[in-house]
Amino acid sequence: MNSIDSKSWKEKFEESELARLKLVQRLDDEPQNDDNRCLELQAENNRLKDEINNLREEYIQFTSIVSHDFCAPLRHITNGADLLESSLPQPLSEDTEEFLEIIKTAGIRLSNLVEALLSYSREQRHESNPEFIELNQVVADVLSAFDDTITEDNIAFHHDDLPRIYADLSDIKRILYILIDNAIKYRKPALDGHYVSIKHTRLKAGDDDQAIKQDKLCLTVTDNGIGFDNKHVSDIFKPLKRLVPRERYEGAGVGLAIAKKIVSRYAGTIEAIGEKGNGASFNITLSVPIYDSDSNHI
Repeated sequence: MNSIDSKSWKEKFEESELARLKLVQRLDDEPQNDDNRCLELQAENNRLKDEINNLREEYIQFTSIVSHDFCAPLRHITNGADLLESSLPQPLSEDTEEFLEIIKTAGIRLSNLVEALLSYSREQRHESNPEFIELNQVVADVLSAFDDTITEDNIAFHHDDLPRIYADLSDIKRILYILIDNAIKYRKPALDGHYVSIKHTRLKAGDDDQAIKQDKLCLTVTDNGIGFDNKHVSDIFKPLKRLVPRERYEGAGVGLAIAKKIVSRYAGTIEAIGEKGNGASFNITLSVPIYDSDSNHI
């Protein structure tokens, strides 16, 4: 595979997608009685869609290969640092300890970054398997991963009585894990009274005052943590983009990008509203069938 930088891929995506959108517009404008011309334009539209899909697949493969190629050397670096530390005469000097710690910390950080890139790449190929999901149970399962932190830091958590939906369990659990993880992680240091809440609303298909063609579930995850400046809101869902120093808060900066990718599979939206020093809210909408809890009836 030829080495192509991400900017080149992005430009090709944009050019192909723009050409396809223009073609779709031309299809709409063509006289309906010109069957041959419409067939030609439809064939060109299909060709452009195939080109976009091929570019996407090439990008996924490139990311996966590069990430995997990094894994082995990184293991050698971190393992080598451990072996070097154990083979040196003890006690180590302060400078030696500092240098070894720098190597190990950098190796671990880069390993986490590579794993995050692989996770983002895998998300592109995920195939959904919908089933009936009890959202209350999903939230409980996700929270169990944070039991120690919630107890030790006295974090208050509240969520609505959530409905049952029909969706892919791993998709929904991943979204909630990412949003809850961020809400807990980005709390103010030494704050007594950190809270996280999940609220929901339901928009039903056919509501007279809404142009809704399918049920929509709206979830809002809110916290009173460090927040963020809203002028950076356009960056918050970009892969590897971080708004806080890595030294203070761990993370690779791909969680919200993954959440956005998953939400898009449900013809949904994800938005963030923050205030620096005063918390943040993340609002998601998912086009999914919504049912009464413990029932298969809408």
